[in-house]
Amino acid sequence: MAKLIVTIDGTTASGKSTVVGEVAKITGFAYFSTSLLYRSVTQKLLDDCVNWRNKWAVIEACGNMKFVLKLKK
Repeated sequence: MAKLIVTIDGTTASGKSTVVGEVAKITGFAYFSTSLLYRSVTQKLLDDCVNWRNKWAVIEACGNMKFVLKLKK
């Protein structure tokens, strides 16, 4: 069976996550919020006091991060 991947693009705060969340509820599809991933990475960098002006420090810190993806049904 082919996997269906749908992406939604739009401006900041335009309601993408709200729409996707509702569509996922109706269809039973899982969805992944990249904005949540970006915020999680940023928070971890801040918590670890990584010098964000040093791109190599950021790259190294990101390479050492571990995330667990849990799908909600």
